Amino acid sequence: MYNTLHIFGYGECQVITDTENKKVPTSDCPSAQDVVDMIYALKPADNNAGTDYRAINIFNDMFADYQSPEGTFRVDYAELDSALIEQLVSEIEAA
Repeated sequence: MYNTLHIFGYGECQVITDTENKKVPTSDCPSAQDVVDMIYALKPADNNAGTDYRAINIFNDMFADYQSPEGTFRVDYAELDSALIEQLVSEIEAA
């Protein structure tokens, strides 16, 4: 089980567990863009965060933070597709 998942705009994904801290190129993670799109689709209508993100930080069973130069927003974990997130975690761990 992961504790923290990061998707960095510069092209890396990172998963942190109790026993592992692993970074891989985003290009090795086919579902990374799907996770980004899922979170961005939940952006509040009055938020000006752009699609060019610096980092997306997902804290297991808590929330996801989306950070772009134009703004940031937070999404409760209950609103996220946890199966899609777990798929990304598996891709990082397998890379």
